[in-house]
Amino acid sequence: MSKIKWFVILSAILFAAAGMSQEPTQESDSSKKEDTKKTEPQAKTPGGDQKEKKAEEPKMDVVVTASRFEKPAVEVAKSIEVKDRKKISSEGDKTLSEVLVNSPGMFVTQTGGFGGETGIYMRGAQTDQVLVMIDGIEANDPMSLGRSAQAELFTLPGVDRVEILQGPASALYGSDAEAGVINIITARPRGGPGANLYLEGGSFNTYQEMGEFYVGRPNYYADFSVEDFQTEGISTASSRLGNDERDGYKNLSFSLKGGGKPASWLELDLVGKAISSETELDTVNLVTGLPEDDPNYTTDGTQYYTGASAVVTTGDFKQTLAAQYAYHLRNYNDDPDDAHPNTSMNGDYESDLRKASWQGEFSPNLENKFVAGLEYQDESGESTIKGDGDYGPYVDEFPRTMLVTRSAFALWDFHTLQYGFMAGGRADSSDQFGNHPTGEFSGYLQPLKQGPKLRAGVGTGFKAPSLFQLYGFVGGFQVGNPGLKPEKSESWEAGLDQEFFDGDLKLGVTYFDVRYTDLIVWDNLVYAYNNVDSVRAPGWEASMVAKPLPTLAVSLGYTFVDARDAETHEKLIRRWGEKYSFGLDWKPVPKLE
Repeated sequence: MSKIKWFVILSAILFAAAGMSQEPTQESDSSKKEDTKKTEPQAKTPGGDQKEKKAEEPKMDVVVTASRFEKPAVEVAKSIEVKDRKKISSEGDKTLSEVLVNSPGMFVTQTGGFGGETGIYMRGAQTDQVLVMIDGIEANDPMSLGRSAQAELFTLPGVDRVEILQGPASALYGSDAEAGVINIITARPRGGPGANLYLEGGSFNTYQEMGEFYVGRPNYYADFSVEDFQTEGISTASSRLGNDERDGYKNLSFSLKGGGKPASWLELDLVGKAISSETELDTVNLVTGLPEDDPNYTTDGTQYYTGASAVVTTGDFKQTLAAQYAYHLRNYNDDPDDAHPNTSMNGDYESDLRKASWQGEFSPNLENKFVAGLEYQDESGESTIKGDGDYGPYVDEFPRTMLVTRSAFALWDFHTLQYGFMAGGRADSSDQFGNHPTGEFSGYLQPLKQGPKLRAGVGTGFKAPSLFQLYGFVGGFQVGNPGLKPEKSESWEAGLDQEFFDGDLKLGVTYFDVRYTDLIVWDNLVYAYNNVDSVRAPGWEASMVAKPLPTLAVSLGYTFVDARDAETHEKLIRRWGEKYSFGLDWKPVPKLE
């Protein structure tokens, strides 16, 4: 990893030197990555009493995940939360896992400290029913158990905001978005050339270093960053049971974002991210079923994410051609030790995903937008695991297997200040699973500008089995089930939002009800994956954000999810329960922010 680290740092220095050689602009570095618009002061009229001050338009939050195109958050009827870089910084979040902990409707679990496996349970859904993206690039691993993403690996330097969309989004994004979408959006530089350097240290020999180099011009931009995070960590297994061996974690990542506008009708963008990680793990005692120290058990990971797009605008019609590629490699190694002299294991899981898409947007007027698109996606994976245990040696071979999906989608978005709606549908076709249509409809109503905003939505979703759920092996036994059917879901929600005192007090409440059929679960009776009949997960969320002082913000949140098996009414582990959250953000000296 050290060779990669120094190579990346050297590349960053060369990148910075190239950027510094450009002619400087009058725009200060402090304006980097700011989207706020400036308004020129109005001229005085003779004999008038106008005051000499600039007219400032309030900053309007814009989201893209809820509709696949940029639109003001106030015109979105779905449940979406945006955590911008200021909020992420004030909360001290280091990884995506920490960002999600305080989100309403979300239950987050993590084994151990940094680098520990993260579970995301959104409104009673499983981790693999949530799609995670980086600048629109799919981050879910096709060879993970349920095709989920590794949220614990995504660090946050260079991130502009994280958009969290809750509720079915299969009509927009396909299979993995059955329960919702988490979109990590990196910042685009608008100043420079310049650089940012960051160094932090703490207990458990925890260190984080980051370097960023950027340049922004009206017709082009580029941003390169490198980050190194490492810690000796804590023991994943409970120290109360005598486990004191620390499980360390290392993460080296670098990101590149660039683009330009060679013509008034053409815009080009390129995104790239690479992550190299090393995590020390513990094992599970087969007698007690509890985690215990294992000094030789580690996993090394490598991920690459790349995407390129071209946007062509002609009048009221905008077209986007995009391509993306994602690569995942996870290597596990566990050599014998004094406590486990008969246990060893070595192997890797490798996968890649390629996607090409076309999206067209037609805006005949300010109130209407029509969107249509086509997608082609192929994913493949393979694995080889060799080990030895109390029952003898074993070999799990998973030959390279590919799944191809072709999709088409369309939606109509209508919006005004008082009311609006969005209706959409999608068809996914796979040689393995056949055709699966999904749809959604959502709307909002706010007759009075200062009055309550009522919103509601209904949608359907589906989740295709992962490669491992279809063909996987564990300990020499086939646990995959080629006969698995895709999951299906139906859900609806209704909510109310209200602001008081010019936005210094914000209240929100949402009720939701989700029903899953043919849910894919692990079946201990047959030691394989299987479909269960039905699961229902009703619940509700409430939130409050108050600013009693310009320098003080207080937030409260409550979530209840009653996720149960629809036949037996048995509560579902990690997906049922209550969650309370409280946040306090105080900036006694605003200039030090």
